[in-house]
Amino acid sequence: MWVLKCAADSALGDPRLVTLNGFAGRQTWEWVPGAGTPELRAEAARLRAAYQASRDTNKHSADELLRLQMRSEAEAKGWTSPDLDASDLPTHGAPSPNHVARSLHAGMSFYTTLLQSDGHFAGDYGGPMFLMPGMLISLYVTQTLDQVLGAPAKREMVRYLENHQNPDGGFVLHFEGHSTQFVTCLNYVALRLLGKSPDAPDMTKARNWIHERGGAVTCTSWGKFWLSLLGCYSWEGQNPMPPEMWCLPYSAYTGIGWLHPGRFWCHCRMVYLPMSYLYGKRAVGPVTQLVHDLREELYPFPYHSIDWNAARNACAKEDLYYPHPWVQDMLWWGLYKIGEPLLN
Repeated sequence: MWVLKCAADSALGDPRLVTLNGFAGRQTWEWVPGAGTPELRAEAARLRAAYQASRDTNKHSADELLRLQMRSEAEAKGWTSPDLDASDLPTHGAPSPNHVARSLHAGMSFYTTLLQSDGHFAGDYGGPMFLMPGMLISLYVTQTLDQVLGAPAKREMVRYLENHQNPDGGFVLHFEGHSTQFVTCLNYVALRLLGKSPDAPDMTKARNWIHERGGAVTCTSWGKFWLSLLGCYSWEGQNPMPPEMWCLPYSAYTGIGWLHPGRFWCHCRMVYLPMSYLYGKRAVGPVTQLVHDLREELYPFPYHSIDWNAARNACAKEDLYYPHPWVQDMLWWGLYKIGEPLLN
């Protein structure tokens, strides 16, 4: 079973992890062979099946496995569920003070089972569907995927992605939204890196969704970045992300200091920093057979025939939340046609 470990328990045996606060608030899921009773493992399997059956209408897992483990641990320590029967409630009028007190007691008793030993409440970070693919691509291009992720972790990642694929075959920016080319391309790649066959029915469905919208050339800029790093999209098809921007004067009093990336919104500058470095290096991981296969799978036309200059501003309609203003397109054109050759 997967076992949730919190605080100091989550760092046992790993000398690479350090802390200044006793690992307070830290939570990790670890695969522990043989953990749990047969009954507990059977209940975990039932919860998985129930979630999978309702995944198209109920997108959230509700932390069912976490709650199962916490309830099991609490019961082993003598905790019992408060006696609260909805049939006792009055059918007319307000509930009595006794009913209210019992309900409050039941709610507080339930939450005490979820409180971790270090005082925090653990929980799932669910919703965004574009984060895991970036981690997997990073591990793949640095040739550390198999060292970092064991078979149980890969299996759960595949299960997670399969559970959050939309009925139309696409994947979403956030799992309550509509399918987008950006996230469908990245999660298709993620599943392939995790070992899934391109001939599986759900993979064929995702690939058809991608092809119907022009292939990976209509992915958004972040998607094009990750695919370029992997070797499935050319850096020539990227709008410029010049690292030289970091050499601009930082002071706003210079007249151009406001252009310095260090003055961007925090998420924007922290993403732009590594992206601009890798763009400047035109970094590409090992071009393996899998990368060659993905070049064929992600596009409805031959990879070598792609017009990368035309692909720079191509974007699927599902992903175009806000069109580029003409000033931005002109700036990119100037950097691409004039600035890049000069800087290079």
